[in-house]
Amino acid sequence: MAGTVKDNIIYNQLGLLGGLGVCAVGIAAEISTGQFTSLDYNDYYSSAPTGSNYIGKIAGTNYATLASWQAATTQEANSLNIVPNFISATDLHLAAGTNCGLDGYGTPITGITTDYDIQTRDATTPDMGADDFTATYSGTRTGVEGSAVCDNQT
Repeated sequence: MAGTVKDNIIYNQLGLLGGLGVCAVGIAAEISTGQFTSLDYNDYYSSAPTGSNYIGKIAGTNYATLASWQAATTQEANSLNIVPNFISATDLHLAAGTNCGLDGYGTPITGITTDYDIQTRDATTPDMGADDFTATYSGTRTGVEGSAVCDNQT
């Protein structure tokens, strides 16, 4: 059975657990890329404190970068490798002032019109992940037309 993986934020910080395992992986196919019908509009980020960090794994091969994962799957053209900033470890809402790189980068999915708070998702440019949010911008870069600056940038 093959699956579709779209509009997700997959953030892995676990790493080795008690010295067991090898690495942190964002997404894995144990057999082949045939396990996925469609992959796109996802944000993958692995930042384990111990062991190696990989975007993905297919069978026994690990892929450390988004570019290598995209080449291996021949998919994920619109996916990202950006650290998501959540409110806290227990509040998985995206912080509006520090996630401009994820704001509006998802794709509409038929039948999914609300986020996990039952807030209406943007019908044309939803956000990646389960929380649809509105990023806050502090202005624009001097001399660069159309360059909105997120609150945590200068």
